[in-house]
Amino acid sequence: MTAKSRCQVVPPGARIRHLRKLRGMTMKAVAERADLTESYVSKLERDLLSPSLNALHRICGALDTNIGYLFAAQDDPVDTVKVVRAHDRMAMQLSGEGLDSGIQLESLIPASPANLLQVNIHVVQPDGGGHAPIEHKGQEFGIVLQGSLELTVDGQSIRLQEGDAFSFESSLGHTYRNTGKTIARILWVNTPPTF
Repeated sequence: MTAKSRCQVVPPGARIRHLRKLRGMTMKAVAERADLTESYVSKLERDLLSPSLNALHRICGALDTNIGYLFAAQDDPVDTVKVVRAHDRMAMQLSGEGLDSGIQLESLIPASPANLLQVNIHVVQPDGGGHAPIEHKGQEFGIVLQGSLELTVDGQSIRLQEGDAFSFESSLGHTYRNTGKTIARILWVNTPPTF
């Protein structure tokens, strides 16, 4: 069973448009704050394109939210134990140009303002990733479940193989790419939720 068949891929456009309108912002204002074109934001809101990780991060920053909001269930009941079944897992397919592509984020914890953690599986195609470095508040932890990954934090590149774990301060510029010939799957934990 492939990752795509286990997950529901959720296009982010409607939630981005809804949040933009709640904030009383125009597409032009969001585009300017995110350093993107208004046309790009318009196409994204209409789900005519899949965003790159970097662009999505910048748009969420412009809207004062995190990517986890885009994964949030519409009705998030307060339960003692939250279970996300493999076939119900929400996923977001990211794209971009060149290396800034080939990334799918699978959400393992329902997004909620009450959560202190955000946990995703990053599924990275061969030669995928390579987005511009991202910086934000918090800490990150990950473990390579499958394949290999080149993680770059604060300009230092580290090659990771299946079973290798890592952690770092999120305020340090960080990026990654799949340097292998097979799909890489990385369990990635952020606190506080930023994606």
